[in-house]
Amino acid sequence: MGQKLNLLRKIRFSIGLPVAVCTIVAGFGLGIFWGGLLHDDASLSLEIPVLAEATSYGEDGYIAGTARLEDDLDAFYFFDGLTGELKVLAINPRTRKFMAEFSHNIVKDFKLEKDVKNPHFMVVTGTVDLVESDGKLRWGSSVFYIVERTSGKAACYGIKLPTGLRSQDEVYRGTLTGLDIAKLRKTRVRDKE
Repeated sequence: MGQKLNLLRKIRFSIGLPVAVCTIVAGFGLGIFWGGLLHDDASLSLEIPVLAEATSYGEDGYIAGTARLEDDLDAFYFFDGLTGELKVLAINPRTRKFMAEFSHNIVKDFKLEKDVKNPHFMVVTGTVDLVESDGKLRWGSSVFYIVERTSGKAACYGIKLPTGLRSQDEVYRGTLTGLDIAKLRKTRVRDKE
């Protein structure tokens, strides 16, 4: 009789364990299903905003990158460290052609001493909300920060966009507007030959 009882317990345990596991898994599944029906999708997912709006790359005195001009309009910029020319191009998403070109030579703005033989520039972009408007022009969403390493000077440039930019037939040609210049360091680093 003892052997029959042990055999009966083994059978009950071998059948009961899978049934219990299946019941638990089914319960979790139903809970997730009903929870999804009763709750808004936004409450079930965690949304983290990622702003990857600007990129840059520099090599041998040349710097290229992207910046945001408006909510749905990116621009490409190119800085030539040999000539000091900063150029920004914007493409029309509808026509897939360049619709605007902004440029400015920053060399005069920096007023570098004659003994700065080899200026070394760095460019980064930033997002800004400038509010001044004259009716025909409005500020773009990005500014361009330029640093000259030897002198320790930094400058900031913005873009004024014309209203109706996307509806123009020809490429709009404008200039970058200098906003401010500051010294980041009091002493100048000696220029290497």
